[in-house]
Amino acid sequence: MIKIKNTIFSFYDFRKTKNINNDYFLICDHGSNKIPNIYKNLGLNENILNTHIAYDIGAREVTIDIARKMFAQCFVSNFSRLIIDPNRKVIDDDLIVKNSFGINIPKNKNISKKEKNLRINKFYNKYHEGLNHILEKKYNNGIKLISIHSFTKETKTENRPTELGLLWNRNIQFMVSIKKKLLKMHVNVGNNKPYSGFFYNYTLDQHSKKFSNKSITIEIRNDLICNKKGIKRWSRLINETFIKIRNEK
Repeated sequence: MIKIKNTIFSFYDFRKTKNINNDYFLICDHGSNKIPNIYKNLGLNENILNTHIAYDIGAREVTIDIARKMFAQCFVSNFSRLIIDPNRKVIDDDLIVKNSFGINIPKNKNISKKEKNLRINKFYNKYHEGLNHILEKKYNNGIKLISIHSFTKETKTENRPTELGLLWNRNIQFMVSIKKKLLKMHVNVGNNKPYSGFFYNYTLDQHSKKFSNKSITIEIRNDLICNKKGIKRWSRLINETFIKIRNEK
Protein backbone atom coordinates (compact mmCIF):
# COMPACT_ATOMS: atom_id res chain seq x y z
CA MET A 1 0.00 0.00 0.00
CA ILE A 2 1.12 3.53 -0.79
CA LYS A 3 -0.01 6.31 1.55
CA ILE A 4 0.37 10.07 1.32
CA LYS A 5 -0.82 12.16 4.27
CA ASN A 6 -0.79 15.86 5.12
CA THR A 7 -3.06 18.28 6.98
CA ILE A 8 -5.35 18.68 3.95
CA PHE A 9 -5.85 15.15 2.63
CA SER A 10 -4.78 11.51 2.75
CA PHE A 11 -4.26 9.39 -0.35
CA TYR A 12 -4.26 5.59 -0.26
CA ASP A 13 -3.21 3.29 -3.09
CA PHE A 14 -4.25 -0.32 -2.48
CA ARG A 15 -3.45 -1.61 -5.96
CA LYS A 16 -1.39 -4.80 -5.83
CA THR A 17 0.91 -3.44 -8.55
CA LYS A 18 1.26 0.05 -10.00
CA ASN A 19 0.11 -1.21 -13.38
CA ILE A 20 -3.08 -2.94 -12.25
CA ASN A 21 -6.08 -2.00 -14.40
CA ASN A 22 -8.53 -0.50 -11.93
CA ASP A 23 -10.97 2.10 -13.19
CA TYR A 24 -12.50 3.00 -9.79
CA PHE A 25 -11.31 5.93 -7.66
CA LEU A 26 -12.96 6.82 -4.36
CA ILE A 27 -13.30 10.26 -2.74
CA CYS A 28 -14.42 11.29 0.74
CA ASP A 29 -14.95 15.06 1.05
CA HIS A 30 -16.11 15.06 4.66
CA GLY A 31 -13.87 12.44 6.19
CA SER A 32 -12.58 14.32 9.22
CA ASN A 33 -13.74 16.49 12.12
CA LYS A 34 -10.26 17.93 12.72
CA ILE A 35 -9.92 21.66 13.23
CA PRO A 36 -6.43 23.21 13.53
CA ASN A 37 -5.61 24.43 17.05
CA ILE A 38 -5.39 28.03 15.90
CA TYR A 39 -9.17 28.03 15.36
CA LYS A 40 -9.91 26.86 18.93
CA ASN A 41 -12.65 24.48 17.75
CA LEU A 42 -14.43 27.46 16.17
CA GLY A 43 -15.93 28.10 19.60
CA LEU A 44 -17.58 24.66 19.81
CA ASN A 45 -17.22 21.96 22.46
CA GLU A 46 -15.81 18.50 21.69
CA ASN A 47 -19.22 16.84 21.85
CA ILE A 48 -20.46 18.94 18.93
CA LEU A 49 -17.35 18.13 16.90
CA ASN A 50 -18.16 14.43 17.23
CA THR A 51 -21.53 14.88 15.50
CA HIS A 52 -22.62 15.00 11.87
CA ILE A 53 -22.30 18.77 11.62
CA ALA A 54 -18.50 18.50 11.72
CA TYR A 55 -18.00 15.51 9.39
CA ASP A 56 -19.67 12.51 7.76
CA ILE A 57 -19.74 9.82 10.43
CA GLY A 58 -18.35 6.50 9.17
CA ALA A 59 -17.66 7.77 5.65
CA ARG A 60 -13.87 7.81 5.98
CA GLU A 61 -13.69 4.25 7.26
CA VAL A 62 -16.11 2.97 4.61
CA THR A 63 -14.18 4.73 1.83
CA ILE A 64 -10.85 3.27 2.87
CA ASP A 65 -12.32 -0.21 3.43
CA ILE A 66 -13.97 -0.25 -0.01
CA ALA A 67 -10.72 0.90 -1.67
CA ARG A 68 -8.84 -1.86 0.17
CA LYS A 69 -11.35 -4.51 -0.90
CA MET A 70 -11.35 -3.27 -4.51
CA PHE A 71 -7.54 -2.89 -4.71
CA ALA A 72 -8.30 0.69 -5.69
CA GLN A 73 -7.22 4.18 -4.66
CA CYS A 74 -8.94 6.76 -2.49
CA PHE A 75 -8.59 10.41 -1.55
CA VAL A 76 -9.88 11.55 1.86
CA SER A 77 -10.12 14.98 3.51
CA ASN A 78 -8.27 15.67 6.77
CA PHE A 79 -10.13 18.80 7.89
CA SER A 80 -13.65 19.50 9.11
CA ARG A 81 -16.25 20.89 6.73
CA LEU A 82 -16.91 23.51 9.44
CA ILE A 83 -13.62 25.15 8.43
CA ILE A 84 -14.71 25.16 4.79
CA ASP A 85 -16.73 22.70 2.71
CA PRO A 86 -14.78 21.27 -0.26
CA ASN A 87 -18.03 19.94 -1.76
CA ARG A 88 -19.41 23.44 -2.40
CA LYS A 89 -18.74 26.14 -4.96
CA VAL A 90 -16.69 29.10 -3.76
CA ILE A 91 -19.72 31.33 -4.35
CA ASP A 92 -22.12 29.17 -2.30
CA ASP A 93 -23.58 30.65 0.89
CA ASP A 94 -22.84 27.45 2.80
CA LEU A 95 -19.17 27.28 1.81
CA ILE A 96 -18.43 28.32 5.40
CA VAL A 97 -21.52 27.70 7.52
CA LYS A 98 -22.57 29.99 10.34
CA ASN A 99 -25.23 27.57 11.57
CA SER A 100 -25.61 23.83 11.02
CA PHE A 101 -28.60 21.74 12.12
CA GLY A 102 -29.57 24.54 14.51
CA ILE A 103 -26.08 24.82 16.04
CA ASN A 104 -24.39 28.22 15.79
CA ILE A 105 -20.71 28.19 14.75
CA PRO A 106 -19.35 31.19 16.74
CA LYS A 107 -16.08 31.75 14.86
CA ASN A 108 -17.74 31.45 11.46
CA LYS A 109 -20.02 34.39 12.19
CA ASN A 110 -18.94 37.80 10.93
CA ILE A 111 -15.99 36.15 9.21
CA SER A 112 -13.79 38.68 7.40
CA LYS A 113 -13.05 38.56 3.69
CA LYS A 114 -9.38 38.09 4.55
CA GLU A 115 -10.11 35.05 6.73
CA LYS A 116 -12.45 33.57 4.12
CA ASN A 117 -9.79 33.90 1.41
CA LEU A 118 -7.20 32.40 3.74
CA ARG A 119 -9.36 29.30 4.27
CA ILE A 120 -10.06 29.05 0.54
CA ASN A 121 -6.34 29.14 -0.27
CA LYS A 122 -5.10 27.04 2.65
CA PHE A 123 -7.73 24.29 2.66
CA TYR A 124 -10.21 24.40 -0.24
CA ASN A 125 -7.80 25.08 -3.10
CA LYS A 126 -5.12 22.73 -1.79
CA TYR A 127 -7.69 19.95 -1.44
CA HIS A 128 -8.89 20.25 -5.03
CA GLU A 129 -5.40 20.86 -6.41
CA GLY A 130 -4.21 17.72 -4.63
CA LEU A 131 -7.06 15.64 -6.01
CA ASN A 132 -6.57 17.04 -9.50
CA HIS A 133 -2.83 16.34 -9.36
CA ILE A 134 -3.32 12.69 -8.39
CA LEU A 135 -6.01 12.09 -11.00
CA GLU A 136 -4.02 13.88 -13.70
CA LYS A 137 -0.93 11.86 -12.89
CA LYS A 138 -2.64 8.49 -12.89
CA TYR A 139 -5.66 8.50 -15.16
CA ASN A 140 -7.08 9.29 -18.54
CA ASN A 141 -10.78 9.98 -19.14
CA GLY A 142 -12.88 6.93 -18.39
CA ILE A 143 -12.25 6.40 -14.68
CA LYS A 144 -15.30 5.92 -12.48
CA LEU A 145 -15.34 8.44 -9.62
CA ILE A 146 -17.16 7.31 -6.47
CA SER A 147 -17.77 9.85 -3.70
CA ILE A 148 -18.75 8.50 -0.28
CA HIS A 149 -20.84 10.53 2.20
CA SER A 150 -23.16 9.82 5.11
CA PHE A 151 -26.39 11.43 6.27
CA THR A 152 -28.49 11.58 9.43
CA LYS A 153 -31.59 9.44 9.87
CA GLU A 154 -33.62 12.11 11.64
CA THR A 155 -33.88 15.87 11.23
CA LYS A 156 -36.30 18.34 12.77
CA THR A 157 -38.66 17.90 9.83
CA GLU A 158 -38.26 14.29 8.67
CA ASN A 159 -37.39 10.70 9.49
CA ARG A 160 -35.47 9.23 6.56
CA PRO A 161 -36.11 5.55 5.77
CA THR A 162 -33.56 5.51 2.93
CA GLU A 163 -30.54 3.37 3.81
CA LEU A 164 -28.37 4.41 0.89
CA GLY A 165 -28.81 7.29 -1.54
CA LEU A 166 -27.41 7.58 -5.07
CA LEU A 167 -26.77 11.18 -6.10
CA TRP A 168 -26.24 11.84 -9.79
CA ASN A 169 -26.80 14.52 -12.41
CA ARG A 170 -25.03 13.40 -15.58
CA ASN A 171 -25.05 9.66 -16.11
CA ILE A 172 -28.38 8.13 -15.17
CA GLN A 173 -27.43 4.77 -16.69
CA PHE A 174 -24.59 4.34 -14.19
CA MET A 175 -26.96 5.15 -11.30
CA VAL A 176 -29.63 2.74 -12.58
CA SER A 177 -27.09 -0.07 -12.90
CA ILE A 178 -25.94 0.44 -9.30
CA LYS A 179 -29.48 0.79 -7.98
CA LYS A 180 -30.71 -2.44 -9.59
CA LYS A 181 -27.97 -4.44 -7.94
CA LEU A 182 -28.50 -2.88 -4.52
CA LEU A 183 -32.24 -3.51 -4.70
CA LYS A 184 -31.54 -7.19 -5.34
CA MET A 185 -29.59 -7.15 -2.07
CA HIS A 186 -32.70 -5.72 -0.36
CA VAL A 187 -31.19 -2.27 0.26
CA ASN A 188 -33.60 0.66 0.58
CA VAL A 189 -32.10 2.86 -2.17
CA GLY A 190 -32.85 6.52 -2.81
CA ASN A 191 -32.61 8.10 -6.27
CA ASN A 192 -31.18 11.58 -5.57
CA LYS A 193 -32.21 11.14 -1.94
CA PRO A 194 -31.81 12.40 0.71
CA TYR A 195 -30.18 15.17 -1.36
CA SER A 196 -30.24 16.00 -5.04
CA GLY A 197 -27.12 15.40 -7.10
CA PHE A 198 -28.10 18.39 -9.19
CA PHE A 199 -27.16 20.67 -6.28
CA TYR A 200 -24.76 18.85 -3.94
CA ASN A 201 -22.21 17.20 -6.21
CA TYR A 202 -19.56 19.90 -6.65
CA THR A 203 -16.44 17.74 -6.24
CA LEU A 204 -17.62 15.12 -8.72
CA ASP A 205 -18.95 17.74 -11.15
CA GLN A 206 -15.64 19.58 -11.07
CA HIS A 207 -13.31 16.63 -11.52
CA SER A 208 -15.45 14.44 -13.75
CA LYS A 209 -15.34 17.15 -16.44
CA LYS A 210 -11.76 16.15 -17.12
CA PHE A 211 -11.31 12.66 -15.77
CA SER A 212 -14.57 10.73 -15.74
CA ASN A 213 -17.59 9.94 -17.88
CA LYS A 214 -19.17 8.00 -15.00
CA SER A 215 -19.48 9.27 -11.46
CA ILE A 216 -21.79 8.78 -8.49
CA THR A 217 -22.14 10.01 -4.93
CA ILE A 218 -23.13 7.33 -2.43
CA GLU A 219 -24.83 8.61 0.73
CA ILE A 220 -25.09 6.04 3.54
CA ARG A 221 -27.28 6.62 6.57
CA ASN A 222 -24.82 7.21 9.38
CA ASP A 223 -26.56 5.11 12.05
CA LEU A 224 -25.76 2.12 9.81
CA ILE A 225 -22.00 2.82 9.72
CA CYS A 226 -21.31 4.14 13.22
CA ASN A 227 -19.45 0.98 14.33
CA LYS A 228 -17.03 -1.58 12.91
CA LYS A 229 -19.77 -4.12 12.16
CA GLY A 230 -21.78 -1.64 10.11
CA ILE A 231 -18.74 -0.29 8.31
CA LYS A 232 -17.70 -3.81 7.36
CA ARG A 233 -21.21 -4.73 6.14
CA TRP A 234 -21.81 -1.68 3.98
CA SER A 235 -18.34 -1.57 2.46
CA ARG A 236 -18.83 -5.24 1.53
CA LEU A 237 -22.22 -4.56 -0.10
CA ILE A 238 -20.87 -1.64 -2.10
CA ASN A 239 -17.77 -3.57 -3.12
CA GLU A 240 -19.91 -6.49 -4.31
CA THR A 241 -22.06 -4.08 -6.31
CA PHE A 242 -19.11 -2.68 -8.25
CA ILE A 243 -17.60 -6.12 -8.78
CA LYS A 244 -20.86 -7.15 -10.46
CA ILE A 245 -20.81 -4.03 -12.64
CA ARG A 246 -17.22 -4.68 -13.65
CA ASN A 247 -18.01 -8.32 -14.50
CA GLU A 248 -20.77 -7.22 -16.88
CA LYS A 249 -18.20 -5.87 -19.32
